[in-house]
Amino acid sequence: MAERKTLFALNLIFLRKKKGWNQSEIESRCGFKQRTWSNWENDVSEPSITNLISISHLFGVTINDLLEKDLYEEIQVNSKIGYIKNEEKYTAKNTGIDTGNYVNEDQAKLVKKQIDLLILEQLNTLTNEVKLMREKLDK
Repeated sequence: MAERKTLFALNLIFLRKKKGWNQSEIESRCGFKQRTWSNWENDVSEPSITNLISISHLFGVTINDLLEKDLYEEIQVNSKIGYIKNEEKYTAKNTGIDTGNYVNEDQAKLVKKQIDLLILEQLNTLTNEVKLMREKLDK
């Protein structure tokens, strides 16, 4: 049974691929030997503190995030929250709702529900108008 990789190894793979690099490009791009990088990605060895600092600067993340967070998952969640906020801003322009800046995801969800209800209300109004128009045409 294969062992589960550490968050550090998974984050290295994710960050490298996010940049569009393959392992053979690592040495030319950031100075680490391909074999060394491969060993880190495969949990064969761990980088020194100096190398951890270099890696964190290279990818613009903190050492803590590099070692303890699932960066892929965090980026996915932040992307979804950003999508919701952008969708709200677009819809808010058409509905007059002030979406403002949200402190947390729950606030964003609440406003999204309000916007969804407004859209549903508008859809029901349009549906009723179409029914009335059909009734007039049928007469």
